[in-house]
Amino acid sequence: MGERLKILRRELGLNQSEFGRKVGLTTPTISRIEKNITNLTKSNIISISNLFNVRLEWLISGDGDMFETVSEDIIGLLYKSKDLSPAVVEMFELYLRQDDKAKAVIEKFINDFVALYHALRETEETAGGQRRIVDSQ
Repeated sequence: MGERLKILRRELGLNQSEFGRKVGLTTPTISRIEKNITNLTKSNIISISNLFNVRLEWLISGDGDMFETVSEDIIGLLYKSKDLSPAVVEMFELYLRQDDKAKAVIEKFINDFVALYHALRETEETAGGQRRIVDSQ
């Protein structure tokens, strides 16, 4: 399992310290796991699987694909949509590949954007349909 953990970590572009911080393990522990000196606990395995969208079967035995394919299925459907540009589809794809903390930051940005959009639309409607710029401060 240690070799698969190293493969996963490198696939994610993380060094041992960064990976350890994300999964709640020290750098020396990650090093020992990758060298097969120490084993991952069941809770570590489940945590890594959930955090990085890694298939448990792959992490435990090396069988099958490394990552869950649900995201790829969704992205495939989005690419087929004639209503979405490739840039919008790429945005969704990048979002789906983020950890929960990064997703929360992106969701806050989107919520702020939507709120600003609605506020501007409301301002336009109250101005009798005439467009005017409102200082938000």
